[in-house]
Amino acid sequence: MDYLGTFFILLCVVLIALGGAGGLSGDSDEISEEQRKENNLFLGLALAFAILSGFVLSMNTVTIQYTIHTGFELDQANYDGGGMIGFFLIPFFIYFRKEYEMMDVFIASVVVVLVTLGVIFFSRSLQCGIAGPVQAIENSKTIVTTLMGAIFLS
Repeated sequence: MDYLGTFFILLCVVLIALGGAGGLSGDSDEISEEQRKENNLFLGLALAFAILSGFVLSMNTVTIQYTIHTGFELDQANYDGGGMIGFFLIPFFIYFRKEYEMMDVFIASVVVVLVTLGVIFFSRSLQCGIAGPVQAIENSKTIVTTLMGAIFLS
């Protein structure tokens, strides 16, 4: 679930970049009505996916709470989820292996370790703390990522 929410966040950033890029041409100050509609469509989709990503990440919290309630070990659940995603992505990595340099693989490995640690810390904070503040802090990443995309990519 966390990967789906992250996908929606990245999709929002791309849509904001596409929606905001239409007015940056230095040749003409006028934007056609069609370009304006297209930009508004991208920005509207970005907003919709931002809301959807918040919902998906909230559902992730519900599944973690269910895991805690059933007594299943959180670390094992996180490892199992990461393993399933890894097995799903391995065929793509093998197919596109010639396009990756060793530095790309190293950076991706570091990112995977950091994301796994983040998910484990998030799960532990839900297990040991109050879920409301933990969820509020965790869902703030949607706002931060969307704002950064709007600032730096448009």
